[in-house]
Amino acid sequence: MVRSCRYSALSVTFSLRPTQLTMFNTASLLASSLFSPLAGVLGDRYHRGIIIAIGTLVWSAASALFGLSLTFSQAVAWIAISGVGTALVSPASSSILADMFPESSRGTAFGILFFISNVGSMAGGAWAINAANKDYGQLAGWRLTFFISAGLGLVTALFAFPGIWEPRRNAAAAGPAAVHDHVPAAARWHRPKWAEANKAALRIACDCWQVVRVPSFLVLLVEHVTDLTSGAGGFAVQYNQFLGFSDAGTSAIVLACGFGGAVGLILGGISGDLLARRFPIAARPLSNQISIALVMPLIYVGYKVMPGCSKYATGVSGTMDYLLWKYALLNFVLGALQSWCAANNSTIYAEVIPPQRRSLAYALDLCISGIVNACTIPVAGLAVERYGGHTATAAATAGGTGDDGSAPAPAVPPSDNLANARAIEDGLLLVILVSFGIKLFVYAMLYWTMPRDRLLEEEEEGAAPLPPLAPAPSAVELLRASSTQTGLLAALPTCPGLPPPPCSSKATAGNDVVASSC
Repeated sequence: MVRSCRYSALSVTFSLRPTQLTMFNTASLLASSLFSPLAGVLGDRYHRGIIIAIGTLVWSAASALFGLSLTFSQAVAWIAISGVGTALVSPASSSILADMFPESSRGTAFGILFFISNVGSMAGGAWAINAANKDYGQLAGWRLTFFISAGLGLVTALFAFPGIWEPRRNAAAAGPAAVHDHVPAAARWHRPKWAEANKAALRIACDCWQVVRVPSFLVLLVEHVTDLTSGAGGFAVQYNQFLGFSDAGTSAIVLACGFGGAVGLILGGISGDLLARRFPIAARPLSNQISIALVMPLIYVGYKVMPGCSKYATGVSGTMDYLLWKYALLNFVLGALQSWCAANNSTIYAEVIPPQRRSLAYALDLCISGIVNACTIPVAGLAVERYGGHTATAAATAGGTGDDGSAPAPAVPPSDNLANARAIEDGLLLVILVSFGIKLFVYAMLYWTMPRDRLLEEEEEGAAPLPPLAPAPSAVELLRASSTQTGLLAALPTCPGLPPPPCSSKATAGNDVVASSC
């Protein structure tokens, strides 16, 4: 969000077109998606507080280096590395929250978490809009915003190392013993390292398959994949500037939308929890559909009916601030309604995925949907540039500055501002309405998938844990057991997750007949 609020300053500094501006979000999301499966595996096996702290440090360092970038390629590279830090933080934090709270209050817990996140994003975005186009001595304002963000991230990481509690009851499940499958140390000492690596890889592959095969997980994955609005945030900020709102007015609108989104996350979680008492299966998909159905007409009103749209606007900075309260109210309502889905989706994952694989589930979702969304982020830029006809690359306001801070950027003619505002209206309206229409249909599929998935999750969560594996039999034991086929198969080690070897219902032991342990 903070990065999108700097679109105008970045477009001037690096002379970027709309499609090039979306490359920042594309690079960050793609790197985060590719790294998230490993982050999920680490979160299921090691202390998640330490993983969150390391991810925050990586993000902070990359943000500071982004502020030092001199070329577009350098900036894209550093923003991609910051995505790796995001990948470490997101799955671990979501799984910790899912483990800490019971099913009856998870929606509210996720809503509060996302509320706090949105408040920070909202405050940072509002400040970035006002500071990005200014100079502070010899330092460009947008660079200063990245340096301050990096400093705040560093402080957060230092507090995260000792301050995050790991709610797992069995501490051994978060350590290296999980990778070794609790094999006794004496048996592990003589096993080759490649065998241990293969065993860990097999365990990870089995866990991934157990997550991906859940139908409700696939439905939510499709919903995330079909989201074409990922690149719309930065253009929404530019749109208000093109209409004629000042930087202060634009930041106020961003604050209203962000605060509405934060409130909506809590409302969405609470509404899902309340509806779940009456409709335990249909509550959260229904809540999401209500949210989308209410947002779609309001989006059209905001872009085509409001008195400040491109049809009635002036295109001169500061002249539209008299409509500020109307746009702030509309954006607050939009933010409060369209953010319900985030809290409910996170809760649905916790309801259909057992606790031991939740970090991996959040990571796989971030990976698969993130890779696809990274490719669809430029869709918003293409819609604005090709379908809408966006042409100008300069800042929307006359207060923009060059990279060296020595001379202000030239003012943009009001007619160009209005033409670009109209292009953003047409492009984003097309992308948002198509994406939301698909989501309405996709969420309906959860009515059929969630009953079975929740039943299986409850059965697996209540099942007794698998016993530790016995050491591999020696050659002498195998030879002794080779007298009968049943004895040979019984002496062979079994692999967790694979079916047991075939055997008869009875086995012979000397002259007696005893029941088989199979």
